[in-house]
Amino acid sequence: MDCKGAEACVQPYIDGTLGDRELGAYLQHVRSCAPCRRNLQTYFSICYLLEYVDKDEAGELSYDMRKVLEEDMRRNEHRLRIRMVLRTIRHLAVIVGEVVTAGAMLWILYSDIAEAILKYWGLF
Repeated sequence: MDCKGAEACVQPYIDGTLGDRELGAYLQHVRSCAPCRRNLQTYFSICYLLEYVDKDEAGELSYDMRKVLEEDMRRNEHRLRIRMVLRTIRHLAVIVGEVVTAGAMLWILYSDIAEAILKYWGLF
């Protein structure tokens, strides 16, 4: 992702509407590009403060915006890693299911040959 693409992703990042690929590319770019990170910091700070300043009646709101943004980025990176792991597990489950289904179909179609092979190996 380049700086122009990153600029277009600032508001969708803040809104939480970036897809996994866009989110991953954006976070990677922002981690390595100081100007884009400052740009995100500015917009994130404004949106965060506008959203939460009225809700901070107990004085519990953190005004260390670098820390708040870093926590938000870590949280998004963590969610992204979890989704990638779950997607990988889902793909593996589909592959295993397809292999089992194909094996069952082959067994049904060629059960006589399979039985002969198993008898030859002494497994049947």
